[in-house]
Amino acid sequence: MNSIYKASALMAALALSACGGGGGSSSESQSSKSPEDIGPVFSLNDQYVAEVDGSTFTLKGTIPEIDEITIQQVPDIGIQIGNVSSNGIELIVPEVDRPTTVTILFNVIASSGAVLTEQISFLAENDDAKGLVEKANAAVIQGDDLVNLSQDGDLIRFFIDYAYLNGVINYSEKSARLSQFDPQSQSTAPTLNMTVATLAEDLLDYQQGAIGQSDLEASMSNFESALSSHSIYGAQSISQVSSFFELLVPAVSQGAIQFVPEANMYSRYLSDIFVGSFVDGEFTYSEGYSPISNLIKTSSSDALQCEVL
Repeated sequence: MNSIYKASALMAALALSACGGGGGSSSESQSSKSPEDIGPVFSLNDQYVAEVDGSTFTLKGTIPEIDEITIQQVPDIGIQIGNVSSNGIELIVPEVDRPTTVTILFNVIASSGAVLTEQISFLAENDDAKGLVEKANAAVIQGDDLVNLSQDGDLIRFFIDYAYLNGVINYSEKSARLSQFDPQSQSTAPTLNMTVATLAEDLLDYQQGAIGQSDLEASMSNFESALSSHSIYGAQSISQVSSFFELLVPAVSQGAIQFVPEANMYSRYLSDIFVGSFVDGEFTYSEGYSPISNLIKTSSSDALQCEVL
């Protein structure tokens, strides 16, 4: 009986040992690993970054001690690595002639010997073309109005009505003069229409990086040349009713239609210093021109009051 008890006790001890009893567990030993055992971490805060060309900027993130860093860029536009520290990775952006989206792959060898990678998408913007893009956008937005010489037409119709209501002309002459203004019938209209459509396509291609700044400049030049030719008809039409304008304002503008940066639009009137000028971002009319302040657009979103009250 005593020997049977001893055998049972021995078997119980062996079973307890096999089940991990009586000693520290394996999970306890695993959880005691220090952060150093996990290895270095390399990550960047932003996965998409946009900067103008010719600039230097710093990417922030979790950056280990680095022995070596290289980058692969597709397409390769010549981005260079500047200073590298725990505070960030400095990149130097070259000049570009169009907006260019680049995939950048960072390859890092940490001081521990670990090989780490990180990838971002980067947009290099052509800062030199900023004004050109604004003009092209304005031209495309105003395209129909410029072909129709809408601003000229609004003023001409207003002053013909004004002359009629003041007894300067009779109804028959009023009707005849109103019917004479027809920009769409001019030989210059189809050319201007075509250059607006081409400019819209070229602007989109430029923004997508398919064409360069010089191509967009050429398209803009064609548009402005066509606009200059077409706008002559508007100036001539204004000249024919200039005496009606002078019933209310000192004189009428017959200058060229030009891009006005302050208004971000093309205008014959906002570019005429006799009509007025921009002061602190607001268009201020010269003396004698306030009666037509509701008739001239100072931004493309303006709604005009062109009725004779």
